[in-house]
This record gives sequence, C-alpha cells and structure tokens, in this order.
Amino acid sequence: MKKLLIGVVTSNIVKENASEVIQGIIAQAYKCKCDVAILSPLNNLQTIWNKHRETGLTVYQLISSPRFDGFIFDKRYIDNPEIEKLCESLLEKTHKTVMMVDGGKHKFFENTSSDDRKPFEELTTHLIEEHGLKKIYCLTGPEDNPDAQERLKGYQDAMKAHGLYYDQSYWQHGDF
Repeated sequence: MKKLLIGVVTSNIVKENASEVIQGIIAQAYKCKCDVAILSPLNNLQTIWNKHRETGLTVYQLISSPRFDGFIFDKRYIDNPEIEKLCESLLEKTHKTVMMVDGGKHKFFENTSSDDRKPFEELTTHLIEEHGLKKIYCLTGPEDNPDAQERLKGYQDAMKAHGLYYDQSYWQHGDF
C-alpha cells in the first residue's frame, strides 16, 4: 500500500517556532503512517535578489510534482509577499487539498487556526475573578508572531473588561 506524501510548504524553518511546528507535523504524520517532505529554502529570502535567492526559490517548483497527495501551507514564516503569491499560485494549480496553518480565510484552501486570544482572555479573567488579582503581567511570544499578538490582545481584553489598569510595562515579549 502506497503511503500518502504530504508536502509542507513554508520558509525560515530555522526560526524556533517554525521548527517546532514542523516537528509536530512530522510526529503527527508518522502516527498517521504518512510521509512528509518539507519544501523550504535553507536561507532567509528577505535579502535582495541574487543567485542564492533564485536557487533557494527553486525548491517551491517541487510543489508541481505529481507525487504529492496534499499539502500543508504555513505561510506565517514567509516574509515576502512575492514568495507567498508564488507558493499560493503553485499550490492552486495542483488541484490537491491544501491545509493552511493559522492562515485566515482563503478562497481555495482549507484552514486550521488556533484561537490564542480567547484562552488568554479567559485565563486573565480567571485570575481576576477567582483569585482577586488586580495587577497582572503578561509574558507572550515574539513581538512579530501572530499567535503572540493574539495572546496579548486577549490579556488586554480581560484587563479592559474589568476596568483594570495596564500599560506597555505590563507585558513582555519572549520566546514562548
């Protein structure tokens, strides 16, 4: 019996959270008896156009391979709109199932998204209502990370809803 081959399309896999996501995908694929191929350049493509960048982009041409049964598209780590458009275009042309990771609504692709805002709001509300805390600090992830931003918004929502004071000194960006 042929094992399914899932392509994981992303970039900047050297970032800590990106590598953790990929490790999770690989672990889950192993449990489901699927094979995984990570389609990502090894270098950061934010730099100016040069030969290394052009060569790095060729990895995305593998999306067109008929060997893939479906794709997971994690565009959160793709820092360039041109590269994002290239990947989306190639993925659409495959006519195969594409699951986006925390990608929002898309006209062609399915999406899985975590709600980090609501749980942080509920956690902060619990600390306020059940434990009577009035001065609460929030430690979240990297400032440019969408999940970290949502967590901070949840914290702020609860503080605001309970009329509690907070300012920028009440939160710190970290590394999860």
